[in-house]
This record gives sequence, C-alpha cells and structure tokens, in this order.
Amino acid sequence: MSFVSIREVTPHAGKESVVRERMQEISAVMEKHGSKSGLYSVVAGDGAGRFDLQNWYPTLKAAVASFQAYGSDP
Repeated sequence: MSFVSIREVTPHAGKESVVRERMQEISAVMEKHGSKSGLYSVVAGDGAGRFDLQNWYPTLKAAVASFQAYGSDP
C-alpha cells in the first residue's frame, strides 16, 4: 500500500504565476525530504484554475518522516 497527500490551492485572479512558482519551490523541498511530488494545474471542470500538489510515500512511516523533515525546513 502507498500513501498520497494532496494539497489544493486556488490562486486569486492574476496571481497564477506567483502561486505556480511557490508551489514548484514547495514541491522541490518536499522531494528533498523523501516525497515523490507532482504539481498539476486543473484546466477544465470542477476546480478549473486550481493547482494540485500531490505527494506519494511508500509507507506511512516514510510519510511521517518526510512531513516532519520538510515541516522544519527553513
């Protein structure tokens, strides 16, 4: 079994590039601490305009260790 964490962020109008940049930085920090990370842009349907940051972990123990590590990363 694997574990997935999903964060959904909807930017204010005109701030899409700022949010994309910051989400890419966050994704890189998460990967540095053991997460497999992907950033997606929802382009149609429910949630259009939203960014989804998804992280995958092989075990719950790995997820907890990664959460703690990137949570304390400056």
